Amino acid sequence: MIVQAWCMSWWTRLKSRRGILAVGLVIVVFGVIPEIAIWRVQSLIELRQHPQAQRMLSLANMLSVRRGEVHFQMARIKRRQRDFERMREHLLVAESAGWPVNLLHREQWLALAQTAQYDAMQTHWQELFTHAGSDGPEICKAYVLGAMKRFRIGDARRVLAAWKSDFPQDANAHAVAGWIHGVQMEWSDAQTEYQLALDLDPSDTKSRRGLAEALMQRMLFTKAMEEWSTILKTDVTNIDARVGCGECFLRLGDSNSARKELLAAIEQDPMQVRGLLLAGQLELAVGNAEQSVAWLERVVAVRPEDAELRYTYGRALRAAGQLDAAREHLQYRLVAQEHLSRLVQLLKKIPFEPMNADLRADVAELTFQWKSHHEGRQWFLTALDVDPHHQRSLEFLAAHESEFRERLNIKNEMHSDQSYSLRSDDPQ
Repeated sequence: MIVQAWCMSWWTRLKSRRGILAVGLVIVVFGVIPEIAIWRVQSLIELRQHPQAQRMLSLANMLSVRRGEVHFQMARIKRRQRDFERMREHLLVAESAGWPVNLLHREQWLALAQTAQYDAMQTHWQELFTHAGSDGPEICKAYVLGAMKRFRIGDARRVLAAWKSDFPQDANAHAVAGWIHGVQMEWSDAQTEYQLALDLDPSDTKSRRGLAEALMQRMLFTKAMEEWSTILKTDVTNIDARVGCGECFLRLGDSNSARKELLAAIEQDPMQVRGLLLAGQLELAVGNAEQSVAWLERVVAVRPEDAELRYTYGRALRAAGQLDAAREHLQYRLVAQEHLSRLVQLLKKIPFEPMNADLRADVAELTFQWKSHHEGRQWFLTALDVDPHHQRSLEFLAAHESEFRERLNIKNEMHSDQSYSLRSDDPQ
């Protein structure tokens, strides 16, 4: 009996301990671990280590009752990744779970900034900069791009300097600096900034492209080709890099290698405008006028407004003996010269009158008529950036909307035309 009683007592104590352990395990799994995960998520987001933060959030989402914070933090990550649709979904869940409205509004302001909705942001910049935290890079980039759009270059440079100082490991700050120097045609400085960006993030293809373009502007074609080739090693389908290599070979006097690269680019995209133009220039330079005409007529078909392109095409036609056809295009360029000279003068005024919508519309009209319909349209849109009710811009865009669609359709049709494809063994 004594043994039996002792066994019963021992079994009761064991069950009690098991119960305590089970309760403890539940507390750890559904209480402590989620709290640790959320704390770790906050830390990782501040460190901008977003993939790791997402993994932790997945764990917290399965176990935590703090549904509002889980979805709020996921919304922050999605915003930084520019996945704004998913960001919106997570914010709605966070709102339904009772997450503080002021924090939800801040995420919406940041999204507005990142999507270039600057007019809606005018009253919120100070609040965002005052409490920037780890969102500083996104805030700085949005402000800098907005300032550049309004040609407030001094403001852009000041914020950019603070961005680079506060976030010295952010490659994007140097990439944006390189872009600004490029806009200002300060190619040596652009080269320096793009190289700094690549030192921090060698995988940044956009910065490597910017570096290659800066090197080409400085006539350093051998170095530029090294950068284009680096891009092609990781992405053989990068058509801009293919065309870049072709142009470098062309400028270095290697016609055969240039032709090989340009034909590969045209094979990949039969309406690659830059590639076709360079191919036309190459064949004209080596005396193959008929092939030059064949390449250039494709580009003229979709960009008949481009006076410089028409001039090159006219020269090719003249060299091919098609004098009557050449005369039309050469005359077009003569007529355009006066208008293009005026365009240059207007462009010089814009940094001094950045909020002058009429001036921007003047630039837009001249650009549209004599240079590029696409660029002209973009200039009209910038006029609306500074004056959303600018009547001339609104009327012009409305009047030409069908033309923009038709231009796109023509290009798509030419893409699908199999007669434009080249065999790899094509002797041309």
